[in-house]
Order: sequence, then C-alpha cells, then structure tokens
Amino acid sequence: MRTTTLRSLPGRVSVGYWLAASLWVAVSDGVLVVVHGLTAARVIGLAKGLGFVAVTAVALFVVLRRLTGQVDAAHRRVEEEHERYEALVRRSSDIIAIVEPSGVVTFVSPSVTGLLGWTPEQFVARELSELIHPDDRRRAQSMADAVIAGEGRSPEVIRFLTADETWRHLEVTAALQSADATLRGIVVNARDVSEQVRVERALERVSVRDPLTGLRNRHEFEVGVRDVALAAHGPDARLVVLAMDIDRFREVNEEVGTAGGDEVLREMARRLDRVTPPGGVTGRLSADGLAAAFLLPGGAGGGAPAADVAAVRAFAERVRRTLGQPIEARDRSFSLSVAIGAAVCRAEAAPLEALLAAEGGLGEAKVLPDRLSLVVDPVSVSSRPRNAELHDAIAEDQLVLVYQPQQDLQTGRTVGVEALVRWDHPTRGLLAPGAFLEEAEANGLQPAITRRVLDLATRFAASVDGGIRVSVNLSLGDLSRRELAGEVFAALERSGLDPFRLRLELTERALLVQPEQSLETMHELRAAGVTFSVDDFGTGFSSFSHLRSLPVDEIKIDGSFVADIRNPRSRAIVRSLIDLGEEIQMDTVAEGIEDEKTLAALRELGCPLGQGYLIARPSPPDAVIDAL
Repeated sequence: MRTTTLRSLPGRVSVGYWLAASLWVAVSDGVLVVVHGLTAARVIGLAKGLGFVAVTAVALFVVLRRLTGQVDAAHRRVEEEHERYEALVRRSSDIIAIVEPSGVVTFVSPSVTGLLGWTPEQFVARELSELIHPDDRRRAQSMADAVIAGEGRSPEVIRFLTADETWRHLEVTAALQSADATLRGIVVNARDVSEQVRVERALERVSVRDPLTGLRNRHEFEVGVRDVALAAHGPDARLVVLAMDIDRFREVNEEVGTAGGDEVLREMARRLDRVTPPGGVTGRLSADGLAAAFLLPGGAGGGAPAADVAAVRAFAERVRRTLGQPIEARDRSFSLSVAIGAAVCRAEAAPLEALLAAEGGLGEAKVLPDRLSLVVDPVSVSSRPRNAELHDAIAEDQLVLVYQPQQDLQTGRTVGVEALVRWDHPTRGLLAPGAFLEEAEANGLQPAITRRVLDLATRFAASVDGGIRVSVNLSLGDLSRRELAGEVFAALERSGLDPFRLRLELTERALLVQPEQSLETMHELRAAGVTFSVDDFGTGFSSFSHLRSLPVDEIKIDGSFVADIRNPRSRAIVRSLIDLGEEIQMDTVAEGIEDEKTLAALRELGCPLGQGYLIARPSPPDAVIDAL
C-alpha cells in the first residue's frame, strides 16, 4: 500500500501543480485582458506562461519520480532487512529476548517454545527473575548490573524454569542496546547447554571415583597414597601398599555377561573397602585391578623388617579370604582368587615408588605358590638415584625415548606416535618415568629432561617418512616456564621438523599452574604451528567452557573410561567426549585400548583415534620405523 502511494505521488503532485499554476496564469492574464483589452502581446504572454508551467510541471514530475524511487528502494531494503532479521529470530535455536532494566521481558523469540515450552505470549511482560532458579538469581542480577554499567561480562550458565516445571541450563550472554529505539533495553541471547552440563558433572564425579565401583580412580588413589603417608606420626611409621589382580575375571564376564561381571566387581570392591584399616584408601587401577594403602597399626610391625613382613602377610591373607568368599551373580556363584603385589616402607619415603613396586610385583605373585609378592623398603632397594645420578643421566644421555603409535581407528593407518621417556640406567636397566620424574621435578631437573625429550622426539619425527606427528608430554610446571617456547623453537630448528608435526601433551591440572603465563606460552607456540593435546581428559577440573577458550587441538580420553567401556555409564561418558570433540572440532584419542571388544566398541561409537597395547606397545625408535 505504501509503495503504491509513493509511486503515484509524483504524478499527482505534478498534475496538481500544473492545474494550479495554469489556472493562476489564466486568471491573472484574463484580468489584464479585461482591464487593457485583448492584444497580440497578451496572447503571446499567456502562451508563454502556460508553456513555462507545463515545462516546470514536467521537471517537477521527473525530480519527484527520482526522489520517490530512491525512498521506495530504501524502504524495500529496510523491509528486506526486517524480514531477514525476523527469519533469523524465528529459525534460531537460541532464545533472543529484550529485557527492560527493571527486569521485565518486552520481547522473546519463538524459539523459547522449543527450549523452555513457554509460548512468547506467556514469557513476555513477566519478570525474568521469576523464571530463574533461586540459586542463580544473584549471578543473573550481577550480570545485568554489569551490562547496564557498561562493563564486559563473560557468559553465565543459568537455570531457567520450563513450562513442565523442570530446570534447563542455558548459557546466557547479554548486551545493552540504548541507541536503537526499537531494541532499547538489555538484549539477551541464551543457548541450551543442559547436555554439556550433564556430561561435565558426570566427569566431575568420575574424576575422583571409578564410576562402577565407587573406589578412587588411579589418579586419586595416588593422591590418597600420598595423603596416607602424610598422616603418619613419627619416623618409624610404616606405609603398606597392595596391588591386586583378580584371577579369571574375564571368564566371569563371558559366563554372565558384562552386567553380571560388574555385580561381582562391585561386591569385591565393597569387601576390600570394609577390610582396609581405618585411615586407609582403596582404588581401582584397571579393569580387574584393585589396590589398597594404609599405615601399619602401632605395634603391628614396629619398624622391624621381619615384623613388617609378618604383618603385611597376615593382612594380605585376610584380603584374600574376604575377597575369595562366594559371590552370587545372575544365579551363578563365583569364588575368585587374587594375586597380590605388596610393598612396605617408611611413610616418609617416596610413597608412589611403593605403589610402583607393588604393581611391579604382580607378575611374580601370579607364579608364586601363595600368590603374594612382597617388597620391603622399595625406595632403599631400587630407588637410590638421587640428585647426582639424575645429573649424570642427563649429562651422559642415559635418557632415551620409546614411542607408542596412535592409529586412525576407522582405517587402521598410523597417524602419530607418543614419545615416552625412559632412563637407561647403567646397573638397573630401563626405568619407567615413575621411578625418577617425581624426584627430578622436586630437584629442579625437569626442565633439562624436557629439553632432552624435545630434542630426541623432534629428531626422530624428522627422520620418519610419511609426515606422522609426534606427541611430547609436558610436566606439571613446564607450561608455566617463560623459557619453554624458546626451547621448543630451538628443538624444531635443530631438527628441521615442521612445527605442525609436534604436539605437546599437557594435563588438565597443568593448566591451573600460573594460568596466565601458561596461556601466553600456549598462544605463542600455537601461532607458530605447534599443536596441543589435553591428556587424561575427564580426570581433572576443566570445564567445557574453559576448554573452548584454550588453543587445544586434541583431547585424550583417559584409559580408565576406555577400559570400562562395556559399563553403560563409562560408555555414555566416552560417547559424550567423542561427540564433544566433534562439536568443537578437536581430535579425540582413546587411550588404553587393550582388547578387541574395547576396540570394536570405540569404532561403533565413532571414535576417530586410539592407542594402547592392542594396537602397539611402546617400542624403541628402530622398531617403530620398521613397523611404519
């Protein structure tokens, strides 16, 4: 209607002007004729006047036509923009709302119905705080106050009431619009993050507890071993660590299925928890591996080696009897034995070396008649490499690398290798990282080890055809060192390796050590092409929103989830992490793949990458090159 009116306007105005002006010329000249009489000059003047009027009317028509054409085009553009805006608002899955500074909603997009179940009519004119969870209202008000004051504010996750009286988590951003009269107020954008919050909370639960048994997972068990040792009183307090493997547990799964096997494992975990002395800790270290740590009660051993051995053997026998009692599952009865590796040492010594010694003794325990391997003071026996030896190891190139391939699970192609450091000790053989890295860090030697590993790993990758990537693990404090970026660049320059082929692995906890410096270092390296991976993802404290803000290219699913993938809860977590990686365009690597069923489950879930003993064990450089 408005367009039609605009288009007819030039004609109507021009005709009106022509009629009015012509009438005026005719009347004025007619008066002169009446007064002075008709002459040739009067006729010519009248003709000129009427001709001028006609010309100016045409000119006015042309000018008005052009102006109305421009106005019409501008109006059409505004209408098209308005239609596009309305289409975007209608089709957006996010909620878009306008809220007055007083808190009253004046507009909400139709997507509110899909997310919260309310119609726009039910939502508009309400106080927004009425629909916010009481525990979140203070944060929401704080966000609104900051926006009104012109201060920047990060998105907040806020719970909103749905029409069916449940709560949904929305990530909310807000901005003040005061210049545009049509948008005056606070413009709120909210997107649904309920699923992400659900998975994040599940990860938080299992970051300290095994989801199946409720025992501590490996990382938290290691923390617990340290805590038990710190709780000791006096230099003679003795720490005991037991690692256990359940015999024939796979046969249980084969007979009664995974669900039946889970029932058996949960009952064994409950029994171990009950039998462990007060103040001790228990954990699940692998699919069929349990552990316990505690202090010997006063007088049980007294610090005398023979008495310690007797006390530990007595406790191990009690564990074996308790766990070996029949367990009913799916109308079947199972009596399972366990092999036990045990270590006892002074509590003030290195507690994690006691755990390594206990685990290391499992192989021997399985062939001994009493199924028990016991090491007394493993630190004094096997771990004398203090400062001087570590310095020698670095100076004399005793630190070597083995490499574990990473595979594309869908094609079987090797896409990269993870570099793992070992100490080729002149008298004790090849030592795993647990035997020396903790002490190296405590004595300030970790930076030298990191430089050595970077040099070896980049030289190896540069020598391998096919452009595979090499991953190097960083220690807890490496990322916060200002020198790290320079050390990485120097290793790349010496080796000639393309920076894109180097991936640095860090744990979630490493991101919490001097986070500002760590983030600055990451951005500097990322700008040069070096990529980053978060190792053991799900066992730390990262949130998805935090992860999105980091220059990270890969997440590695912790092996404890992968090993337990036949458990529905662990499977759901693994699936969610795979989906997360795909959503935020990160590589996802499943660690700890040790059997065909686990590999098949990961392939079924669409996991892109994986590593583990089933695919390939860590091997020396030459063996890896031959395999490639």
